[in-house]
Amino acid sequence: MKKIALLLSALAFGTSTAMAADLPVKAPPVPYVPEFSWTGVYVGANFGGMWTSQSSFWPNRAAGTIGNFGHDGSFGVGGLHAGAQYQWANNWVLGVDVSWFTGFDDTQVSGSPAPGCPNVAFLSCAAGLESVVTVGPRLGYAWRDVFFYGQGGYASGEINTSSLVKVGPALVQFDNFGKRKDGWFAGAGVDYAVWKGRQTSIIIGVDYKHVDLGTATMISPGDGVAFCAADCRNIKTSADIVQARFSIKWDPITPLAPVVAKY
Repeated sequence: MKKIALLLSALAFGTSTAMAADLPVKAPPVPYVPEFSWTGVYVGANFGGMWTSQSSFWPNRAAGTIGNFGHDGSFGVGGLHAGAQYQWANNWVLGVDVSWFTGFDDTQVSGSPAPGCPNVAFLSCAAGLESVVTVGPRLGYAWRDVFFYGQGGYASGEINTSSLVKVGPALVQFDNFGKRKDGWFAGAGVDYAVWKGRQTSIIIGVDYKHVDLGTATMISPGDGVAFCAADCRNIKTSADIVQARFSIKWDPITPLAPVVAKY
C-alpha cells in the first residue's frame, strides 16, 4: 500500500513540474521612453546674411537734379534669440519668438547713381540698416525630431545715413545719424533636434525672414533745423535675412521617464 502511495505522489509531482515548464515566461516590463516634445522654452544664437533694398528720395533737391538713389547691399549678421512654444494634437506647435541681430560692419552703402545724393557739394551719400528686432508667433508641424514652421509679426530696425563732404584737404561727415523705424516681417524655417535629453535638447535650424520697414523721413542734423529742409531724405527699406540658429530648449512640462526596478 505504501508503495502505491509513493508511486502516485511521484506521478503527481512530475505532472505539475511538466505543466509549469509549459507555462509562458512573462517578459520584464520595457522602460517607458517618452516621445520627443517640442514644448518648452529656448534661448540661442544666430548668424547668417542680410540683403537690403533701400531707396532714398530727396524732396528738396535743386530743380533739374536727380532725386532718387538706390543703396542696396549685402552683409553678414549675427545675434541672439529666445522664445517659448507648445505642442498639441500630437504634431502641431504654436509659439512666440523674439530675435535680435545686427551687421558685422557699419552696413552703410554709397548710393547709385553716384554720389547717392543731389547736393553737388557732397562727395557721397550712404544708407544702411542695422540692429533689427523681430517679435512674432510661429506656427508649424512637427514630425518627430523635425519642426517646420511659418512666422510673422512686428519688426523694428535702425536705419542710418550719412553724407561726406570735403573741407580743404580733409574729408568731413556733414551728417551721420540714424532713426529706428517700425514695420513687419514674415518668413519660414525648419528646426532639428540634434541632441535630446530628458528635459533639455539642442536644436539647430535654418530661418528665413523678409522685413519691410516702410519709409522713414530722415531730417539731417547738418541742416540745423527740426523740419525737412535742404538735405532731408525719405528712405524706404526692406531686407531679406537667412540665418543658421543654434538653440538650447528646456521642457519643464513633460515628466521624466519613470525608473523601472530590476530584480
